[in-house]
Amino acid sequence: MKLTVKSTLFLVISLLMVLSMNGCNNPKQIGSTYEEPEITIEYLSTAYVDQLIRDGGTHFFGSIEITSDENGNPYIIIAEKELVADKTQPKGYYIADKNLESTYPLSFEARTTHLTGETSIANIMTSENFVKAVVSDKKSIIQKPTDESLLKYYDIYVIGDQVELILAHYLN
Repeated sequence: MKLTVKSTLFLVISLLMVLSMNGCNNPKQIGSTYEEPEITIEYLSTAYVDQLIRDGGTHFFGSIEITSDENGNPYIIIAEKELVADKTQPKGYYIADKNLESTYPLSFEARTTHLTGETSIANIMTSENFVKAVVSDKKSIIQKPTDESLLKYYDIYVIGDQVELILAHYLN
């Protein structure tokens, strides 16, 4: 009888160990947390966007301005736009102003991309550097006239009443 109890106990403990070690084979998992994938434009514009939307995020398209509160915390003012297909237009579309404006705080951990000058390759930036870059852009626009094809538009994703992702792009 003692042999049966010992054998059963040994099998139960072995089974529990095998089941508890099951998660250790996941290469994206370190301990009990998952390793974040490499942050690229492709990742931000696909898998990360999908995750934000799944988690209840809201998507806006439009132009932005940045303001700060009395403590210096940045806020994003979104002037909502809509891309409207129109074959009579030279580019096959036009941008309609929705005449809606929303203001949200920019999360300190927000993922942002920025386009500098005429380059079409966006740079991934911290939210702090993004604010500096947009302020710098605004100063350069005041100093020289802007070609309409270089106007920047943004896909903005808000979750939990703050901006978590900003993807910049030109519409050519």
